[in-house]
Parts: sequence; structure tokens; C-alpha cells
Amino acid sequence: MEMEQTELSLVDLFWAVWRRAIWLVVVALVVGAGGYWWANRKVPVYQGTAFVEIGRVDQEAVEEPHLLVEVINAPGFLAKQDDAPVTGVETEEPGKKKKKRRGGAGGRLNAECLETGRKRERIVYLIRITADSEDKGAARSTVETAAQAVIERTNKPFEEAVKLFKTRENELVARLETLRKANAGPVEIAQCEHDLFEVRSKLLTKQTYPTRLALEITAPDVIFSPQPVRYAVLASIAALCLGMMMVVGWEFVRRIGWGIPASAAIAD
Repeated sequence: MEMEQTELSLVDLFWAVWRRAIWLVVVALVVGAGGYWWANRKVPVYQGTAFVEIGRVDQEAVEEPHLLVEVINAPGFLAKQDDAPVTGVETEEPGKKKKKRRGGAGGRLNAECLETGRKRERIVYLIRITADSEDKGAARSTVETAAQAVIERTNKPFEEAVKLFKTRENELVARLETLRKANAGPVEIAQCEHDLFEVRSKLLTKQTYPTRLALEITAPDVIFSPQPVRYAVLASIAALCLGMMMVVGWEFVRRIGWGIPASAAIAD
């Protein structure tokens, strides 16, 4: 006596799925409703962005950009700004007068250096600061607070460096007048004029400028949107596909078995 094997065609699988179509649709609708409910509970996430150009004195950055990025990304950076006196960027609310606010604790802050140039000669030309928050106003106020804090932090050494150049310039101007009144030699006067020209060239706008915003801060962008209908459709399709796979698998097991071969013959 030999074991009989049952063949399973695509038609058999189709009718197996069709017989359970109502249950499959019901399960898909229930899962889709769950996906819609879950997505509907989520809130959009907004991202505010600021591009800060670090100040330079004689083409040298007033503070090392990579170190400054680490300071911005440190956990206590916004907390320090919240504890400081309110000197931030003015914000306007509907129906109210303009006021200044920090708003630092309202968003998650991140900063990174934007570099340009060749591989071995790359330089940082901007620092991009982003703030993510579930509140649109908090995202913008947080990035404004961080940008303003960076500007205030780096402009202090900038002003000190410019002051030294101004002092040197005044000294050279006074010395040049003294040399001219004393009818000094042309070589000595020319050297003084050259030194004065170098000092003044270092104070030109293209070589020396304070930290500033490279672009105006615009309204935050939406980086995450719940889209409950989309989640509901995807969840329903996934549930339907999974259910059909389970039906097909069960039909294989029921009609063919677990695939464990039996002995070729059984003694009577």
C-alpha cells in the first residue's frame, strides 16, 4: 500500500482564499482603522533652519567653527540661553505688540558645518542650525535663539580684534604725521604708509566682518506629517496580504501535509 499525494493547483488556492474573503476584508478594515487611529494621534513635526556666517578678522574665523558646532550641540546650550537676560530676536504675535522671547526649550537643536573647497583645502563657509519641534512657533523661536546666541558669542572677540586694529591704525596715522612734520626720509615715510595701508586693508568688508545671518530665517518646514489616510490604506493592504499568505499556507498544510516524507511502502 502506497501513500497518496494530493496535488494543489492555483485554482484550489484561489477558491480557498475566496471562501475566506469576507474574513480577510473584515480583518483588513479593522487593521486599517487601527492604523488611521494611530496616525491621527500623531502631530506634525516642524523644522526651523538658520544659516550663520561666522565672523572673520583678516580672513581668519573669530572662533573655530567645528568647536563652535560642538558647543551648540551640547545639551546645556539652550538652557544657558534661557537663563540669560532676554535679548533675542523680536517676534510678533497676532493681536499683540512685538516682544522678545527665548523659546529655547521648545525644540531639539542641531548644528553642522557646511564646507567647500578641495579635499585637502576644505573650509567652513556656513554653520547650519536646525530646530525640530511639534510646535511651529517653538521651532522658529528656538533656531532664532540659537542663531542670536552664536552671533553674540562670536562678536565679542571680533570687536576686541577690530579694536586692536583701530588702535594700530591710529598709532600709524599719528606716526606718519610726525614723520612728515619732521621732514623724515622718503624711505621711512613710505614704510609707514605701507604699514598703514596693510592695517586698513585688513579692515575691509571682504576680509573682516562680524558674525551674521547668511539668509533670513523663514517659516519652518514640515518634516513629518501624520497622513492618517495613507497609513490606513497601507495597513489594510499589509493585513490583507498577510491574511492571504496565511490562508495559502494553511491550505498547503491541510491538503499536502507538513512535507515530511513517509516510507515508500507499509507492510500489511
